[in-house]
Amino acid sequence: MKKTRFPAVCAALLAVLLLSGCARPLPIGTAGINPGPDSAQISLEQARKTALEHAGVKSSDVRWDNSELDFDNGRYVYELEFKSGRTEYSYDVDAATGQILKSEKDFDD
Repeated sequence: MKKTRFPAVCAALLAVLLLSGCARPLPIGTAGINPGPDSAQISLEQARKTALEHAGVKSSDVRWDNSELDFDNGRYVYELEFKSGRTEYSYDVDAATGQILKSEKDFDD
């Protein structure tokens, strides 16, 4: 009789192990779990405004090449690329705090 329970117990344990990987992530700040994209505290427009103010250019003088929310180095970051005149700008803005993490400026020859 005990021999017939062994496969059933193994199957149940296997099911528990497989399904435990499907659980929803823990809340932000819990045991190193990554937050979801809905954890962004600032909007894309706020991130753009921050980058433009830092660059010292007006939104009317800008052509946006790329604006996206990405997960980078354990946090969500708005990656922004735009041009103003012959200057190309690249910014990474923390989606939770609005802090500029990276800014680059290249001149088009």
